[in-house]
Amino acid sequence: MPSDSSSLHISPSSSPSPSPNSNTHISPITNSPSPIIPSSNTTQSIPPKHTMVTRLKVGVVKPKVLPSLTVSTHAHSFVPTCFSEAMKYCHWQQAMIEEYNALIKNQTWTLIPPNPLHHLIGYKWIFRIKMNPDGTISRYKARLVAQGYKQQYGLDFDQTFSPIIKPAKIRIVLTLATTYDWDIRQLDVKNTFLNGKLSEIVHLKQSLGFSHSDFPSDHCLLQRSLYGLKQAPRPWFQRVTEFLLHT
Repeated sequence: MPSDSSSLHISPSSSPSPSPNSNTHISPITNSPSPIIPSSNTTQSIPPKHTMVTRLKVGVVKPKVLPSLTVSTHAHSFVPTCFSEAMKYCHWQQAMIEEYNALIKNQTWTLIPPNPLHHLIGYKWIFRIKMNPDGTISRYKARLVAQGYKQQYGLDFDQTFSPIIKPAKIRIVLTLATTYDWDIRQLDVKNTFLNGKLSEIVHLKQSLGFSHSDFPSDHCLLQRSLYGLKQAPRPWFQRVTEFLLHT
């Protein structure tokens, strides 16, 4: 019986074999020739497409200055960590006197007789050395900070608010100023938080070494927002907002 032509089968031996001198290779899966990879000696470097003049090309090199990690033992470079250490140096004593006089001039608190029912919070002196751009000492800064971690919610603080600014807002302002040819000015407010009027009742201990000579056991009833209080940024933001809206 003659076989059907559709059932014809081609044996593997009948398929043409590649020539041994051929540059193509038959893949066992796809049966498609793989591309020829040129040798390394035929590659050429691609020339740069730009003619930008960089600082390195013209020889402008700024040396990298690494900060010194050595601890200075000089008296004027020493930063105290507590009140007793600062009292050993005249320049830190003067810095604390200037800070205390600024608090009194700004009417930061009023003295009241002690009461065991008052929730009394403590304080801490913070010391910093302000430097000039050339690395020399500008001034010594001492700051009296309230221990805000001892405050109790609903008793001596309620609402807190920390004003922050994002880089995107700064870019928008600078873009508008450039577009409309506005003048840009920057200012620094000295003792920023002390300008905010405190609405909550907060009692603070008198500072050691700066207590009132006639009323050494009295407590300080804060009238201004002192650094360290949980609600300190909020009164300042409210006052500066009122000032800007009414000017």
